[in-house]
Order: sequence, then C-alpha cells, then structure tokens
Amino acid sequence: MGIGVSIATTSLYYGMSLKANKQIAYYPTAHPNWFLSGMHFAYLTALILLVIAIVLVYIIHRIDTVMEKKK
Repeated sequence: MGIGVSIATTSLYYGMSLKANKQIAYYPTAHPNWFLSGMHFAYLTALILLVIAIVLVYIIHRIDTVMEKKK
C-alpha cells in the first residue's frame, strides 16, 4: 500500500507540474485545472500499471500451464 500511495502521489504532482510548466509541490488553489490534469495523469499511470500486471499474470499462468503438461 505504501508503494501504491507513493506512486499515486508522485504521478499526481508530476502531472500537475507538466500542466503548469513548473514544479508543483502543493495544491494549486488558483488553478484547479492543474489538479484535474494531475488526476488524469495519475489515473493513466494506474491504468498502465494495471495492464502490465494483468499481462504478467497471464504470462505466469501460461508458463505454469506448460510446466504442468511436461510433468
């Protein structure tokens, strides 16, 4: 959980920084669209990590199936 929170927070602030064209380390009260952009970036990051995890689980399952057939 700690790694997930770290990745989510880092991607949120990185996404806000991309939108603002400067480093952001706080909630931008004057620019809520920066926060929304950061949230979109964080959700996209989570989606990419989820797809990678699904692919890895599928590959591991296929390897296990092949190994079982060889026994």
